[in-house]
Amino acid sequence: MKDKKELQREYQSRTVTGGVVAIKNTVTGKVFLDKTVNLQGTLNRFAFSQNTKTCIHAKLRSDWQTHGTESFVIEVLESLDKEETQSDKEFREDVAVLLDCWLEKIPPEELY
Repeated sequence: MKDKKELQREYQSRTVTGGVVAIKNTVTGKVFLDKTVNLQGTLNRFAFSQNTKTCIHAKLRSDWQTHGTESFVIEVLESLDKEETQSDKEFREDVAVLLDCWLEKIPPEELY
């Protein structure tokens, strides 16, 4: 059995992956782009929200209630691993830049 310090070391040495996700409404075609510094956590939160039929983001609430949870899918558009030498702030800034790049690629009328 691992002791508490060993578990902490493992947690701190894990690879942190962030990125940009698109939550797509398959009925209307609209897309909600979001950035995250915890990609797996965001995917888990989306799955949980679909299972419990609770909306993952306020901007989606109206369509979420109108079309139902099954009308939404999540897609990872781009992922980024945090460098060992990178601070949390630098990593958040890099992920924000990725989001800005993706916002330029999608026409505003297709976005939430």
